[in-house]
Parts: sequence; structure tokens; C-alpha cells
Amino acid sequence: MVNASLAQGRLPPSERDAIVTTLLKKPGLDVSDMSSYTPVSNLGFMSKVAERAVTAQLNDYLLTNNLMPR
Repeated sequence: MVNASLAQGRLPPSERDAIVTTLLKKPGLDVSDMSSYTPVSNLGFMSKVAERAVTAQLNDYLLTNNLMPR
């Protein structure tokens, strides 16, 4: 599935969604103030696997071609 996604340049529609929850930035902040919260996106398992595969391939390419900044 990851190879097919990379070959096509897109993820399947079922893997494009994330569950977004909010977490309080620091204990003790005003819970009624929305600016006290930060959003956290929880991706699906296959999205995470594809993301890691892309990161590994891109990193290898950049290192092989001396394109990484020092």
C-alpha cells in the first residue's frame, strides 16, 4: 500500500483523515479560554508508515547527492 501510494503520489481517501483533539498547553491555564489549548492530530497507522517511508527515502536521496546543509 505504501509503494502504491508513493507511485501514485497520493494516499487513499481512507488514510487522509486525522482525529484532532485539544490539549491544555500548561496545567493551571484558564480552561474556558480557547487560546489555552493546542490542537493535536492523530493520524492513522498507514499514514504514519507512509510518512516514515517518505522521510527515509528523502533523507537517503539528500545524503547521497550531498544536498543536506551542514
